[in-house]
Amino acid sequence: LDDEPVSLDFGFSRALSDYSLSLAYQRILTTAMMGGRLRGYDETKGAFDQLALLIDPTNEDLRLSVHDDLFEEALFDAALHVLQTAPDASAALKVSTAATLLRLDRTDEAHVALQAALDLAEPDEELSVTSASMGLYSLMEKRDDALSLAAILPGLAETDAERASAFGMSSAVYSQFADH
Repeated sequence: LDDEPVSLDFGFSRALSDYSLSLAYQRILTTAMMGGRLRGYDETKGAFDQLALLIDPTNEDLRLSVHDDLFEEALFDAALHVLQTAPDASAALKVSTAATLLRLDRTDEAHVALQAALDLAEPDEELSVTSASMGLYSLMEKRDDALSLAAILPGLAETDAERASAFGMSSAVYSQFADH
């Protein structure tokens, strides 16, 4: 647990999002116990999360969670709006923006968002942002962009496990473009 004091907005927002998560778990457990299967967007969780986001719009983790919930239900325009209304840009928000724009078939805008993500990436997130960008470029069939990132990806890894994963992802992209 974080031991640092938080602002009133952050604390209240966190309490609302925690409450929405507990309601979602309750819904999952109740449905499972009744032998059912969850379907569709959880409006109650979404309402509490979006209210929490209005109270603390700088909460990037919550913003990405709201985006993911909407994206998962193919509510791409709403998911994109949640990302584009963030007060500050970050690499994670830009990667998610690019993925959402790609789903909306707006590849030129997705390319711009990926370039912004790569520019905004902090040293501790370069590996994940580069990896995600490489994957999205390969989905967009942007060969040169994908292969240039595939070439640098293993060099960003800090551990043997990260390096092995990076080589695996890079080799998949090289194979996709028949560059063996």
